[in-house]
Amino acid sequence: MTKIQSIFLYFFLFYVTTVSAHHAPGAIFSRDTITIEGTVTSFNLRNPHTNITIDVTGDDGVVTSWIAEGPATTRMRSFGWDSSTIQPGQYIRMVGEKALNDRPMIEYRNHIHAIEIINLASNETTNATENSLINMVPAKRIDSLSLMLEENVPNLSGIWSHIWRASGPRERSGLQNTSGRAAPFSEGQRGPWPWNELGQAVADNWQATSDSAIKCEEQGLVRQTASAYPMLITQEENRVLIKNEEFGSTREVFLRETFEDNGLSNLGDSRAYYQDDKLIIETINLFGNPTIGMGNTLSDQTTTTEIYERVDDGDGPAIKMSIIINDPGHLTEEHIISWTKHHEIEYPEFAVFECFAK
Repeated sequence: MTKIQSIFLYFFLFYVTTVSAHHAPGAIFSRDTITIEGTVTSFNLRNPHTNITIDVTGDDGVVTSWIAEGPATTRMRSFGWDSSTIQPGQYIRMVGEKALNDRPMIEYRNHIHAIEIINLASNETTNATENSLINMVPAKRIDSLSLMLEENVPNLSGIWSHIWRASGPRERSGLQNTSGRAAPFSEGQRGPWPWNELGQAVADNWQATSDSAIKCEEQGLVRQTASAYPMLITQEENRVLIKNEEFGSTREVFLRETFEDNGLSNLGDSRAYYQDDKLIIETINLFGNPTIGMGNTLSDQTTTTEIYERVDDGDGPAIKMSIIINDPGHLTEEHIISWTKHHEIEYPEFAVFECFAK
């Protein structure tokens, strides 16, 4: 009798928040749980979602290619996953939530989902969950980093991460996290928002299928800036570059006194300057955009002010970003979103952003 060896890879409740950062629950997948099994044809560590393609043979003998969608690479890395965790040619059985309209897609999120890697040739049993945890890369930080590059210019250069890899319980940005993993949203991102009557009506009528991320469209400034995922800041003589891992974007902001007026766009027109040991970025000419997968849509009257400053603490060098949002079209008063991220001296190359329209 052939022995079946099973490797259980568990995906916990908070994974739903990772998926929600790109498309809201219910936009693509139902809450109905199904089980599929078949041969892996590819495993892609990508943002905004990892995915596994599986050839599944139906009862009628017809082979259908299924896509299993999971959390972003950034999150999976925090659990020790790499490109070898799942490999083409393996036969797997997995549980997840099926797609709407009976499309051949499955999502592992919400309650515990399992992937069993079934090895019919070997008698050895390997628990991939334990292996992943053993292989987790510890967060490598430094005790200190020069606060200033020069007078009035804070040292903000480097990779700053809100994702905690192989670390213990922490409390940051006012968000309690007891798992050592990342808080999925920045403070103030989910709300409550001070909507006026029109803004509240837009929020109440939001449809998950309206999320522009589903269509792989460029996301707006607030959504990108508020991302809890790692970012790379490069400070140059006349500009600042901000690279965002979650959305695969690089933003170029020039140090200048006046705005350019290029008309409305997702990232708007920005100017940057240093003041009181902080980097200030002001932006106008923004399209109205959702700020999160669940909506929270701003109007095209929105202007923003971002403030970046060093706030080193017991965990080492850190920066805090606060974005002040003014939108007379949808808000009764300004709204602030903020996060705190810590300096990473070693971090894997940013994940490739490869979005597939749903």
